[in-house]
Amino acid sequence: MQNITSLQEPTTLGWTGLKVGRLGLSASYGMPAAAVEMAFERGMNYLYWGSLRRGAFADALRHLKPQRERMVLVVQSYMRMGSLVEGSVERALKAIGYEYADVLLLGWWNGPVWSNVLAAARRLKERGLAHTERALAALEQGPMDVEDLAWMRRVGDAIYGKKR
Repeated sequence: MQNITSLQEPTTLGWTGLKVGRLGLSASYGMPAAAVEMAFERGMNYLYWGSLRRGAFADALRHLKPQRERMVLVVQSYMRMGSLVEGSVERALKAIGYEYADVLLLGWWNGPVWSNVLAAARRLKERGLAHTERALAALEQGPMDVEDLAWMRRVGDAIYGKKR
C-alpha cells in the first residue's frame, strides 16, 4: 500500500506524458478557494474542472492563473454532439479566464467514442483550446482491453488496500 510520502511524488498521467501529483482536486465538491490554493501549493497540480463547476473552485483557478505552467487543467464534457462539446469546453475556459485545457476528458463513454465527438476534440486541439494529441491517439485505438482494465484494478487495489 502507498504511504503518504509516495503520494507526494509526481507520476505520469497515462498516455499524456504530463507530470501530476498522485492526488488531484475536483470542482464538484464545494471546496473553498483557499483550500484549493493550499492543496496546489503542496503539490496537487491535477485540477479537474468537471461537470459540476463550483464558484469557489473557479475563484481558486483564477487566483492560480499566474502559476498555470505548474498545473494540469482537466476539462470534462459529457456531450454527445460535437458542436456541443466545443461549446462546453469554450464556456468552461471562459468562466475561469484560461486559454486552454491540458486534458479534455470525454465523460461516460463505455464504448468507442463517436466520430463526431472525436472530430470536435480534434478541432479543439487545432484551435489550441485542448492539448489532447496523445489522448486522442489513445481514444482512436478503441476501448480498453482486458489488460488495461486489470492494470486499473491493480492500481485501485494498491491505493485502497484491497486484496483479491
